[in-house]
Amino acid sequence: MVESAPMNSEAIYFVSVGRVRDQTMLATCKTSNRVTSEHDQDIRDHCLTLLCRQSNQVMGARQKSVHLNMAWHMFQDKNMISYVIVTHAEFPDEYAHNFLKGLSNMLYERSSEFKKNPQSI
Repeated sequence: MVESAPMNSEAIYFVSVGRVRDQTMLATCKTSNRVTSEHDQDIRDHCLTLLCRQSNQVMGARQKSVHLNMAWHMFQDKNMISYVIVTHAEFPDEYAHNFLKGLSNMLYERSSEFKKNPQSI
């Protein structure tokens, strides 16, 4: 059971989606003003580094690391699409996992092209 924690729109700082096969970033989104412009490129660079490292990861696996004093939550779906969210260090792992799974499901539900062939987008 996940303990209740106060959540606000600033809890998730950055989101990225990438294709592991060819290490292509498909989308990135800065979701919080807490990420300063000087850290913005560092975060994008680290997201790409994590994407490159996921080529040997188990599909469906989730991971967490800490970098720049922030938590980096990662999930790779069955089609080798990588999802990363950057949060404050105390963000509950279960909330992060649920968000990443929901993001993955929504992407497939809302994009028929992506659902048909996620490797061609």
